Amino acid sequence: MQVYKSRLSRGVSLVEVIFSIGVIIVGILGVMSILPLAGRRAQDSVSMSIGAAMGDSIAAEVLSNRWNQNGQLRILTPANTAVLSVTDSPVSPFVYTPTTFALPEQPFCIDPMLTRADATVTATTDQSGFNTAYFPYYKPTHNPTLDPSVFGSAQLVEDLNAPAPLRRLIRVGLLRQPSTATSVSKVNLLSTSEAFHVAERSDDIRFERPKDRTLPAIIPGVSATSLPGATSYGTRFGSGAFSWIATVVPEQTPGYATLSVVVIRNRLRDFDLPTTNPATIPERNAAAERLAIVSSPTGFEGGAGGMVTITSSLNTVSRMLPGQWVMLSGFTRDLSSGNAAARAPIHRWYRIAALGGDTVENEAAGTWSRELHLDGADWDFSTTTFMTIVDGVVSVTNHFVRLDSL
Repeated sequence: MQVYKSRLSRGVSLVEVIFSIGVIIVGILGVMSILPLAGRRAQDSVSMSIGAAMGDSIAAEVLSNRWNQNGQLRILTPANTAVLSVTDSPVSPFVYTPTTFALPEQPFCIDPMLTRADATVTATTDQSGFNTAYFPYYKPTHNPTLDPSVFGSAQLVEDLNAPAPLRRLIRVGLLRQPSTATSVSKVNLLSTSEAFHVAERSDDIRFERPKDRTLPAIIPGVSATSLPGATSYGTRFGSGAFSWIATVVPEQTPGYATLSVVVIRNRLRDFDLPTTNPATIPERNAAAERLAIVSSPTGFEGGAGGMVTITSSLNTVSRMLPGQWVMLSGFTRDLSSGNAAARAPIHRWYRIAALGGDTVENEAAGTWSRELHLDGADWDFSTTTFMTIVDGVVSVTNHFVRLDSL
């Protein structure tokens, strides 16, 4: 009897090939979809590490240099005027001079970069809601629900127990060298390059890669001398990716303050205010520093933060990201006063833990709103609370310091 043995199939069918290709494609797409998220998480991790180290080093530098004791902290004000009033009334002519800055009860912001890059104060002939003498650069009575680029907008009412100028921080810059003069010309401020060098992270090294990849990278520099034949191995410049500002808020304990070093990644350098009235698009409406009004607070008990709703003009940027830092500004009970209605200013930084949905636009009111989950200390919402939004803040380091150590 003849027996036939079945032959085993040694090939792969077309269906199996197509199925295998599909599995591979799905896997590749899955990996590609998480690459942007992984890259962002890696950048956030690097930024947080750099921000924490930079915050400590800048705080040590501020305390060791004692800029205020040396007379180097200066505020740009109209000539012959000690400080700006709530109505921002300058003295004619409009000649702005860095005047001596004495540590007051009013909070202030050390910002060498913007003070030098702008080197002016918004004149009262400009009826917009801006004033670069303050941080953020809005008039103390500006209503965040109105377009700041529109002239003659209605302003918020000032509370006598909570003066409007205290809603903002006075912005101060740095002189090139110590001075005891009451006022000096603004040419004595740090130059633009000097201000950027002070405010930027000095540990970054900027490389230039030649088109020929076989050649090594080059570290550009500036000649140490102007003599003929000098080599470019003098001053090195950082990449400028990270820069800082510092907010100083006096505490209820006399003589002490909270110094907050704010590290910003890729801070806007132009600081342009709108040149048209109103601004044509939100992105051109002073997006470097934005202002919103806070409402509907929930939580903020026990130091676990809480949830708030913020509202701002529809002609301003509504972009917000989890992990971003924002500053709340308002008033709390003044414990040093016997008047129960007296208020003391408070400005504190919070981290956005999560976003509560998408932005809600109200075309009729001309505003946008959105919910935020904030991580931070308790807050007193008994008075109007404002929120300052600065894109790119990666770290805020708080230090409890003596005012006379600045």
